[in-house]
Amino acid sequence: MPNTTNVSNTTISLTDGSSLIVTGTNDTVLVNSGWVQLNTPGGTITVNGTSDTLSVVSNFSTAVINGSGNAVSLAGTLDTVTLNGSNETVIIGASAPNAVVNLNGTGSTVTGGTSAMAAAVVLSGAGNAATVVGDGYWVTLAGASETVTLSGTGDRLILSGNYITLNTSAAISATLSGVSDTVTLGGNGVSATLSGTYDVATLTGSGTNVGMYGNQNTVSASGSTIQVATIVNGTAAVLGSSDTISVSGNQNVVTVTGNNEAVTVSGTSDRVTITGDNSTVTVNNSYDTVTVNGNNATLTLTGAAESLSLSGTGDMVTLSGTGTYATVTTANAASFTLTNGWSGETLNTSGSNVTVGAYSNALIINGNGNTVSVTHTVDTVTLNGSNETVNLAASSSSAQIYLNGTGSTVTGGVPAMSAAVALSGAGNSATIVGNGYGVTLAGASETVTLIGSSDRLTLSGNYITLNTSSAIAATLSGVSDTVTLGGNGVSATLSGTNDVATLSGSGTYVGMYGNQNTVSASGSTIQVA
Repeated sequence: MPNTTNVSNTTISLTDGSSLIVTGTNDTVLVNSGWVQLNTPGGTITVNGTSDTLSVVSNFSTAVINGSGNAVSLAGTLDTVTLNGSNETVIIGASAPNAVVNLNGTGSTVTGGTSAMAAAVVLSGAGNAATVVGDGYWVTLAGASETVTLSGTGDRLILSGNYITLNTSAAISATLSGVSDTVTLGGNGVSATLSGTYDVATLTGSGTNVGMYGNQNTVSASGSTIQVATIVNGTAAVLGSSDTISVSGNQNVVTVTGNNEAVTVSGTSDRVTITGDNSTVTVNNSYDTVTVNGNNATLTLTGAAESLSLSGTGDMVTLSGTGTYATVTTANAASFTLTNGWSGETLNTSGSNVTVGAYSNALIINGNGNTVSVTHTVDTVTLNGSNETVNLAASSSSAQIYLNGTGSTVTGGVPAMSAAVALSGAGNSATIVGNGYGVTLAGASETVTLIGSSDRLTLSGNYITLNTSSAIAATLSGVSDTVTLGGNGVSATLSGTNDVATLSGSGTYVGMYGNQNTVSASGSTIQVA
């Protein structure tokens, strides 16, 4: 029969191989190959020796073992044991909920417990290893270069140490808060949280959830839900496919590589680069920069002052909301839909199709060969390239079109809606198809072809020569402009210098208010001042 002692705060030295039941607290037992039982609720004990067996049977107890090759069994509630040696064995009973096991050596094994009791195992030190056999453990690796083998299911990992590499299918979650930790998690529906630095998580199953909150971390996953909110100016990398990714942090630098990714950028001043095809991107905050290197991307921009760069083909961009003022640059033709009123965009693109369907939108396009359709009211479109096509719907009242290149065509609209077209630059030309346009030629040596009727011309540029029967009025305010107007009842106003107007019809009206101007007309009313 083992001896029993109820002393406290005492150092007890035993003969090797002896047995002792301790009912006191804060005792230290010195023994090798011995058997010691702590049976004091809330008691503490320290055992120094090797190959000892310690049994903790009371609740809220704390034990420390210094030595190696020891065996510990826990049977109480909320017991804590710290083992400072190596090759230890810990058995947690089914009736020992919320046990805590601290392993400061290597080669130890923890078994038992129940998943509902949430036992916790903590490894500390450098290069230590342990085996945990059971379900539902909380396992913390707090040292450097540690390893753990998990034989069970439903475990939760916390990697707060550094340079740890772990591959397991037993865990349902992992938290990485150290430096340069690497974890591979198998299984579906698992979760990972990265709040450290240079950490890497690979999730091989589907339906996983990842939070990236640290800096310079990397996640590989497919079919996962990933939230990115790094530190300010922090970086994050996502590798995979068919993920749902939310970038909610501010001033984050994020790279996404994979196909069929769905990315939402809701932070401010983020820089996001996506490489892959068939991406779906939503940007709904401000001052973000998004680069998409891939084909067939679908993008929606609702924030302010966004910058978007596209290098693929088959991309579709929708700009919606109010006050967007985005800049979009494409390497190839794309499709644009603008539904954002009281906004202004700059599109650096060529060969693209652009639909303006919002009230009072100010659009600037730098590029050539684009087709712009205006379907709403009071919109302004400035085209700085050549060979552009603008289609004005019957509903596009009070549209203003500025053509700063050459070879462009404007069609559509209705006379009552008073669309305005202005040409700027030198030597530019355009074709205007429709009735009742207000057309301004503000550059030098420009030409315009009018196909329609009742247009109103303003020649404020210089050295312009124009012959048309589509205009009902012309105002010449430049230098050395020449206009020939056909049709009856038209009017001309000359307020420039060295301008020449020829009116071939009858019942015309001319006002001459400039200098050195010439008018040729018959049966006309001419006022000179």
